[in-house]
Amino acid sequence: MANGTVTLPLGIGSNYTPVDLAVAGAGGFSSASVSGKAINGGHPKKHPRSTDFINEYWTVGSTGITGGTLTGTGTYNDPTDVTGTEASLRAMTWNGTSWSLTGGGQNNASNTVTATIPAHRVICMP
Repeated sequence: MANGTVTLPLGIGSNYTPVDLAVAGAGGFSSASVSGKAINGGHPKKHPRSTDFINEYWTVGSTGITGGTLTGTGTYNDPTDVTGTEASLRAMTWNGTSWSLTGGGQNNASNTVTATIPAHRVICMP
């Protein structure tokens, strides 16, 4: 693992929904790795009144990376993975306690959501 981007070839069934993980500005690597998993369904901690969401989410994380920034970009299948209005989607991360919009973005034309993964912890991108 080094500064750069790696694509994790994830998906559920016949739906290919990869995640690109980009590491930038890392100070060091010691047995470094990145990981990810695609999970079917809306995130279980989404707000109960959520009407616009992706019917799949990704857990991603890393180990052995000192400093720098880890950014994940997940690709979803439109329209099968979208509940509600695609233009209303917002990329967020879940740290196990709360949601954050920090570093989040979405591109409806390319069917992607992007989020900065804080402190290289395992997070979810709904």
